[in-house]
Amino acid sequence: MWKVFASILIVFVFLTGCSNKTPVNSSQTQQRIQSLYALLMKLDKEIDSGEAMDLAQSSVTYTQKLAQEYQVVSPPLFHNVLVNIGIKKRGLCFEWCDDLCYYLYKRKYKSFDLHPAGYAVGNYWREHNALVVTAKDQPFPEGVVLDGWRHSGELFFTPVKEDRKYDWAPRNDRCVILLRY
Repeated sequence: MWKVFASILIVFVFLTGCSNKTPVNSSQTQQRIQSLYALLMKLDKEIDSGEAMDLAQSSVTYTQKLAQEYQVVSPPLFHNVLVNIGIKKRGLCFEWCDDLCYYLYKRKYKSFDLHPAGYAVGNYWREHNALVVTAKDQPFPEGVVLDGWRHSGELFFTPVKEDRKYDWAPRNDRCVILLRY
């Protein structure tokens, strides 16, 4: 019994050491912020550049902060297992989406709309959630996906139409619940 427990503990300690520890002010982080900023500026000619920079910086750095808070381990599916069995408290994809959406919503951007998004909603094994940002009053498919879960705390972003892994749809059920707080 002791050997089994020790083996499990050693594996757990080894795997939890794989968490994302990218420094917030690293050059890699700054490059990601600039890349997201450029993508956001392409959404519409009316985008406020200051808001776009704030949204880019806030999204990238807050995702890193969430990775630390969630004590993320890689790969993301393994982290899900740890959450589902109670070893980790948070870090499922919908929690990444909700936490980032709420954080950005409080910043009250005038140039952007936030849309919780889902793929295969209701399918336990395939469902995935992320946040889509659009220019104000622009259609959902024209937005940018922000997904903190996909790469264990390194924010993934791409235009909705170019995401080859997921066919995103708005999650208006989540948006109403989330944004009323």
